[in-house]
Amino acid sequence: SEEFIARIFDKFSQEEDTTNRRFEGTGLGMAISNDLVKLMGSELKVLSIKDKGTTIQFELQLPKGNVANLYNAGVEIKKNKLKGTRVLLVEDNEMNRFIARQSLEYAGCTITEAENGQEAIGKLKEYNFDLILMDIQMPIMDGVEASIYIRNKLKLEVPIIAL
Repeated sequence: SEEFIARIFDKFSQEEDTTNRRFEGTGLGMAISNDLVKLMGSELKVLSIKDKGTTIQFELQLPKGNVANLYNAGVEIKKNKLKGTRVLLVEDNEMNRFIARQSLEYAGCTITEAENGQEAIGKLKEYNFDLILMDIQMPIMDGVEASIYIRNKLKLEVPIIAL
């Protein structure tokens, strides 16, 4: 809705779809993205059609990079530091799962995915994991409910990191 677009950059704004009580919202992601883009001298432009989708655009003027500088940037990813770590990635957003999976696989992790807390609990009953990366806001069973269940019912002490 136009009212929602006006609030899209507010921290933790949500729009309720009363037909199925599923909440859709931007949490902190859009607010942080907007702040970062503003710091780089641009702005986010939003076109949203309910039940169709949302397009967000921005333009940046950046200096041309130099490959030699890339290798001297001082950031090094230790590819094998997490090698063999079994990670349960719990995220309802397919794009977020894709990005996280790519990064974790590059770091040598073995990834199992779940789209909501209920699926995650099913996976935890079947397999052992070294780490759980858990989205907080998901349909069916959210990350908070799932984490409580994991600790209180399954009695598992595996680290859970909120996304």
